[in-house]
Amino acid sequence: VSDAGSGEWSDPVKFETPEVGKCATRQNMHVYSEIPDIKDKFADCMIPCSPLRTGSKSRECSEECIVETLGLSLECAKCYSESSFCIIRRCAFQCINPRSKMCHECNKAKCVPLLRMCTGVPEWGLKIPY
Repeated sequence: VSDAGSGEWSDPVKFETPEVGKCATRQNMHVYSEIPDIKDKFADCMIPCSPLRTGSKSRECSEECIVETLGLSLECAKCYSESSFCIIRRCAFQCINPRSKMCHECNKAKCVPLLRMCTGVPEWGLKIPY
Protein backbone atom coordinates (compact mmCIF):
# COMPACT_ATOMS: atom_id res chain seq x y z
CA VAL A 1 0.00 0.00 0.00
CA SER A 2 1.39 3.37 -0.94
CA ASP A 3 1.45 6.42 1.27
CA ALA A 4 -1.37 7.77 -0.82
CA GLY A 5 -3.60 4.98 0.41
CA SER A 6 -6.25 3.38 -1.67
CA GLY A 7 -9.09 5.14 -3.34
CA GLU A 8 -12.13 4.29 -5.30
CA TRP A 9 -11.92 2.52 -8.63
CA SER A 10 -11.84 4.67 -11.74
CA ASP A 11 -14.66 4.51 -14.20
CA PRO A 12 -14.09 1.81 -16.84
CA VAL A 13 -12.52 3.04 -20.05
CA LYS A 14 -13.66 1.57 -23.34
CA PHE A 15 -11.41 1.60 -26.38
CA GLU A 16 -11.30 -0.21 -29.68
CA THR A 17 -8.37 -1.51 -31.64
CA PRO A 18 -8.30 -2.05 -35.40
CA GLU A 19 -8.95 -5.51 -36.77
CA VAL A 20 -5.91 -7.71 -36.99
CA GLY A 21 -6.44 -8.51 -40.65
CA LYS A 22 -7.31 -11.62 -42.52
CA CYS A 23 -3.89 -13.27 -42.52
CA ALA A 24 -2.50 -12.46 -39.08
CA THR A 25 -3.70 -15.69 -37.50
CA ARG A 26 -1.69 -18.48 -35.95
CA GLN A 27 -2.53 -20.86 -38.84
CA ASN A 28 -1.50 -18.39 -41.54
CA MET A 29 1.64 -17.23 -39.73
CA HIS A 30 2.69 -20.88 -39.41
CA VAL A 31 2.31 -21.31 -43.18
CA TYR A 32 4.35 -18.13 -43.78
CA SER A 33 7.20 -19.42 -41.63
CA GLU A 34 7.18 -23.00 -42.93
CA ILE A 35 7.30 -22.35 -46.70
CA PRO A 36 10.51 -20.53 -47.66
CA ASP A 37 9.64 -20.26 -51.38
CA ILE A 38 6.08 -19.06 -50.77
CA LYS A 39 6.48 -16.17 -53.26
CA ASP A 40 6.96 -18.66 -56.09
CA LYS A 41 4.01 -20.71 -54.91
CA PHE A 42 1.76 -17.64 -55.03
CA ALA A 43 2.86 -17.04 -58.61
CA ASP A 44 2.24 -20.74 -59.36
CA CYS A 45 -1.41 -20.13 -58.41
CA MET A 46 -1.88 -16.71 -59.99
CA ILE A 47 -0.46 -17.39 -63.45
CA PRO A 48 -2.61 -20.45 -64.35
CA CYS A 49 -5.66 -18.74 -62.84
CA SER A 50 -5.32 -15.54 -64.86
CA PRO A 51 -8.54 -14.16 -66.40
CA LEU A 52 -7.18 -14.98 -69.86
CA ARG A 53 -7.14 -18.67 -68.96
CA THR A 54 -10.08 -19.07 -66.59
CA GLY A 55 -12.37 -16.14 -67.44
CA SER A 56 -14.86 -15.22 -64.75
CA LYS A 57 -13.67 -18.06 -62.50
CA SER A 58 -10.16 -16.60 -62.07
CA ARG A 59 -10.64 -15.26 -58.53
CA GLU A 60 -12.19 -18.49 -57.35
CA CYS A 61 -9.42 -20.45 -59.09
CA SER A 62 -6.60 -18.47 -57.45
CA GLU A 63 -8.23 -18.55 -54.01
CA GLU A 64 -8.78 -22.32 -54.14
CA CYS A 65 -5.23 -22.87 -55.35
CA ILE A 66 -3.76 -20.80 -52.50
CA VAL A 67 -5.87 -22.60 -49.90
CA GLU A 68 -5.12 -26.08 -51.28
CA THR A 69 -1.48 -25.57 -52.24
CA LEU A 70 -0.29 -23.44 -49.34
CA GLY A 71 -2.79 -24.08 -46.56
CA LEU A 72 -3.66 -20.43 -45.96
CA SER A 73 -7.19 -19.63 -44.84
CA LEU A 74 -9.74 -18.68 -47.49
CA GLU A 75 -10.01 -15.12 -46.11
CA CYS A 76 -6.23 -14.71 -46.37
CA ALA A 77 -6.20 -16.24 -49.86
CA LYS A 78 -8.77 -13.65 -50.92
CA CYS A 79 -6.33 -10.87 -49.98
CA TYR A 80 -3.63 -12.31 -52.25
CA SER A 81 -6.09 -13.01 -55.04
CA GLU A 82 -7.33 -9.42 -54.89
CA SER A 83 -3.72 -8.22 -54.92
CA SER A 84 -3.03 -10.14 -58.11
CA PHE A 85 -6.07 -8.52 -59.75
CA CYS A 86 -4.83 -5.13 -58.57
CA ILE A 87 -1.59 -5.85 -60.43
CA ILE A 88 -3.53 -6.79 -63.57
CA ARG A 89 -5.66 -3.63 -63.37
CA ARG A 90 -3.04 -1.12 -62.28
CA CYS A 91 0.33 -2.51 -63.40
CA ALA A 92 -0.42 -4.52 -66.55
CA PHE A 93 2.13 -2.77 -68.75
CA GLN A 94 4.87 -2.79 -66.09
CA CYS A 95 4.24 -6.45 -65.36
CA ILE A 96 4.57 -7.91 -68.83
CA ASN A 97 7.54 -9.60 -67.16
CA PRO A 98 6.08 -10.32 -63.69
CA ARG A 99 9.52 -10.70 -62.13
CA SER A 100 10.91 -7.41 -63.47
CA LYS A 101 12.01 -4.49 -61.30
CA MET A 102 9.44 -2.28 -63.04
CA CYS A 103 6.65 -4.69 -62.06
CA HIS A 104 7.90 -4.96 -58.48
CA GLU A 105 8.01 -1.16 -58.12
CA CYS A 106 4.50 -0.68 -59.54
CA ASN A 107 3.12 -3.46 -57.34
CA LYS A 108 4.78 -1.98 -54.26
CA ALA A 109 3.42 1.50 -54.99
CA LYS A 110 -0.10 0.64 -56.15
CA CYS A 111 -1.10 -2.74 -54.71
CA VAL A 112 0.99 -3.57 -51.63
CA PRO A 113 -0.72 -0.94 -49.44
CA LEU A 114 -4.09 -2.59 -50.12
CA LEU A 115 -2.62 -6.05 -49.55
CA ARG A 116 -1.13 -4.91 -46.25
CA MET A 117 -4.44 -3.51 -45.06
CA CYS A 118 -6.31 -6.67 -46.04
CA THR A 119 -3.82 -9.14 -44.56
CA GLY A 120 -2.99 -7.23 -41.38
CA VAL A 121 0.64 -8.21 -41.89
CA PRO A 122 3.33 -5.49 -41.91
CA GLU A 123 4.98 -4.84 -45.26
CA TRP A 124 8.26 -6.45 -44.18
CA GLY A 125 6.36 -9.63 -43.33
CA LEU A 126 4.34 -9.86 -46.51
CA LYS A 127 5.22 -12.58 -48.91
CA ILE A 128 4.73 -10.54 -52.05
CA PRO A 129 4.38 -12.64 -55.21
CA TYR A 130 6.23 -10.22 -57.47
